[in-house]
Amino acid sequence: MPRHTMSVMKSVAPGAGALSGDAEGEVGPFVLNLCSVPGPIAIPQPRSPDLTRFKFFCSRGWEGQREECWLHMGYFPTRADAEKWLELLRRVYPQAFVSEAQVTFVPENHATHDMARRRE
Repeated sequence: MPRHTMSVMKSVAPGAGALSGDAEGEVGPFVLNLCSVPGPIAIPQPRSPDLTRFKFFCSRGWEGQREECWLHMGYFPTRADAEKWLELLRRVYPQAFVSEAQVTFVPENHATHDMARRRE
């Protein structure tokens, strides 16, 4: 099984978001990196009407010699949209941050897939 590193996602420091003036980074898709988890876990998808547009998923990667697993929430069409949700979730996930979702992370049947393809 191929390995990927955490560098697959371009990280942005919390709070840097839309205020950074980086116009290139404004168009998504983006994900929220919520927290590290001890290993891959099955995640039930939300039933709440406010959350059904999102996918919750885990990724695995290598940071140095250590395998890391992260819980993610996606996908957001703009960095500003992701930053809004980040502020809402900050109390529950204090170490959460926004990053660009690479094309490999976007399911083909998701609305932001075409956006990601246009960025290639």
